[in-house]
Amino acid sequence: MFPNPDRYYFLGNRGATSGDYDHASMTVEAFCASGGDPDAFARELARRIRVWAACVPGGIGLATLRSSLKLWLGVSPTKSGVFSAGNGPAMRSHVLGALSPDTRQLVAFVRASTLISHSDPKAFVGALWVALASRYSASAERVDPRAFLGAAKAALALAPADLAFTQTIEEAVESVCRGEATQDFARRFGRNGVSGYIYHTVPVVIHAWLSHPEDLPTALKAVIACGGDSDTAGSILGGIIGARVGIAGIPEPLVQRLILWPRGMAKAKALAELSESGRTASVRVPAWQYVVRNLWFDTVVLAHGLRRLGPPY
Repeated sequence: MFPNPDRYYFLGNRGATSGDYDHASMTVEAFCASGGDPDAFARELARRIRVWAACVPGGIGLATLRSSLKLWLGVSPTKSGVFSAGNGPAMRSHVLGALSPDTRQLVAFVRASTLISHSDPKAFVGALWVALASRYSASAERVDPRAFLGAAKAALALAPADLAFTQTIEEAVESVCRGEATQDFARRFGRNGVSGYIYHTVPVVIHAWLSHPEDLPTALKAVIACGGDSDTAGSILGGIIGARVGIAGIPEPLVQRLILWPRGMAKAKALAELSESGRTASVRVPAWQYVVRNLWFDTVVLAHGLRRLGPPY
């Protein structure tokens, strides 16, 4: 029905943000409230995730749901994660890569963010690769696939590494250097679309980023064409490329026609300015706003699902 995803189709010609945007925004809010302390960051982020999950967001991952229940029962953010390697930590870590220039601090914040919802070491490794990609995207004079790989490997010396996963990233880099399309690279995982498994998502996202490091629309279309968990893959990819190109690198129609509520464009810009200033401040979204957004958002999603019961499906 949507053969060329060059515009929004969610609500007419309007788009809307999913829970991935909420998690990225909550991560920035927690970072700004933490004063640079990973433990304080974990507590702040856990409070926000706990409230967010209680507002019945559509499409919440099972690991995030279970971990939020543990948080409500008083379990520490360092022990609330469940053994899963889903995409949750990766959709929070791209902003950490842009916020944390110090590698040791970045590793500590990514680990704190991951353990809140996921205890599988693979979740941390995948999230850290995303954070390193975002940091390289923001800081490199020119995005070079092999230079990124070398920089990431050097940084991984400060954290547990998974050699098999590193080899998968190396294969992604070599595929980019050969000029292979992201959709063709994604097929090697033997699935119909990018799954919610972080070890499937991250290599495909990194491939799309390195193929189009400053062309957000083309990169997004490439990852959407892979199918599967496209909103999460697109969100992670957008965070990495956005760290480089900023809002100026997003076509104006995509900005104007995107429904960001309850974190509208003015709030998003204010949060970005707060994070850049280095000031410590607490920013939160009231729970009732999540509830209202989730009600109309889930209704539209259900309408799309019902539409697919008819032709051409």
